[in-house]
Amino acid sequence: MFDWLGGLVGGLGSAMGGLFENLGAEVVNAIWDGLVTWLLQSFYDTLADVFTQIGAMGAEIFDLTWITSSVRLFMLLGWTLFGVA
Repeated sequence: MFDWLGGLVGGLGSAMGGLFENLGAEVVNAIWDGLVTWLLQSFYDTLADVFTQIGAMGAEIFDLTWITSSVRLFMLLGWTLFGVA
């Protein structure tokens, strides 16, 4: 006589279980997406900083006076050889 009530409760239980299963899957997907995005962004920023520092290493050496003098000396030597030849 109350079989319909058992079917109703079973149907509601299945619907609620499916709802929570889908909701849980969406939450897990959102967390993983955020985590992977953060990891890739951190990796990219680290590589960008490393290559920026590598690129800036050589530029500072030409500010030293003895390097500037040496470059000027070899430039004048080159012009002298050009003028002689």
